Amino acid sequence: MNTYNILLASPGKAPDVLRSAATIMWQWASLLKGEDLTGKHFNRPPDGQFGSCAAQVVGFVKEVDDFSLSALVSDYANAGRMRDARRVFDSMVDPCSALWNSIISGYVSSGEEMEALVLFNSMRRNGIWGDFSAIANVLNAASSLLNVELVKQMHDHAFKIGATRDIVVSSALLDAYSKCQHPHEACKLFGEFKAYDAISLNTMITVYCNCGRIEDAKWIFNTMPNKTLISWNSILVGLTQNACPSDALDTFCKMNKLDVKMDML
Repeated sequence: MNTYNILLASPGKAPDVLRSAATIMWQWASLLKGEDLTGKHFNRPPDGQFGSCAAQVVGFVKEVDDFSLSALVSDYANAGRMRDARRVFDSMVDPCSALWNSIISGYVSSGEEMEALVLFNSMRRNGIWGDFSAIANVLNAASSLLNVELVKQMHDHAFKIGATRDIVVSSALLDAYSKCQHPHEACKLFGEFKAYDAISLNTMITVYCNCGRIEDAKWIFNTMPNKTLISWNSILVGLTQNACPSDALDTFCKMNKLDVKMDML
């Protein structure tokens, strides 16, 4: 049986069924044999032309929406198959913002920050700045490369378009300044926050501890509604580094009482 019959049976809905078809097509032979696929996971892109049957579907369907292609790129990236993700991306003449974001995010997640920045610059040359997630991705790349000048440039751009009000972007900025050893910029930015999440609060505990503002770090920790393991480890390390042995011991005892498992510090 032609594996494309799934799509041929509903040509008007081809883009809508693309993801579902792509996830089962490499199991088609098993389905025909009547094998029980219960409990099997379809989260790994299959092999084949361009690296997957999913890519074959993309090449077969006449009109594939950009978001389905973006999801395909993301799936390849999540599986560590950036070569296949790049082939799908490069097959598009005029990639949309979602596709740019997916491929850039994939390279950042794969530890190929320089390639992510090269693509970001290409996106800008094509007149696309991307959405807030693109800014966060570039900030993550810049922080990994300790490129504080790029962090500042992205901060300026984020401020101009109102992206600093987004918790994901603001947390990425905070983390970038922290990793680039610019605590003063991080503290100033944190003072402008309108909302907080666990990531930003944990980051600031570390920032305050690193610049000797241990009381501020303790205040954040003590007022956090939901402390994570990272929160406990961060304050414990900070207390130790800032010559607060009694507070560190008290914190350690509280961790034991709450049965919080400590990381190797």
